[in-house]
Amino acid sequence: MKINCIHCGHSFPLSDAYDDFEGPVKCPTCRGMLEIRAQNATLKMVRPFSFAQMAAPVVQTPAPQPVPAPAPLTMTFPAPAAPAPRPQMYPQEPAAAETAQQALTPAQRAQLASDEPAGVIGPGDASGQSPRAAA
Repeated sequence: MKINCIHCGHSFPLSDAYDDFEGPVKCPTCRGMLEIRAQNATLKMVRPFSFAQMAAPVVQTPAPQPVPAPAPLTMTFPAPAAPAPRPQMYPQEPAAAETAQQALTPAQRAQLASDEPAGVIGPGDASGQSPRAAA
């Protein structure tokens, strides 16, 4: 099917896809827009196209109905459970003081309990005096 542009007079072909078509077509020469209506590969109408024709008709819609307010949300949560005990990576050792007490003999424990010190040996000689004091 061939169309003559009403803007510039140029004749241009349309493919078979336009055999049953109604809408805008652009002229390849002048880029003018044409509105055509074709039925059974026969051109029924050609006129200049205006974008005002493309605007959708204004349809009045009924006023929206008010939406009822939703009921207030109430959420109940279960009481928090006690946390599970964490597994120990290494076995716990008794405190250092308890370990030292267990390693002592009964006589040594009695001596620690008394107020009198029993021969403290310091970093110097057996007398307990430091080497700096002797110098």
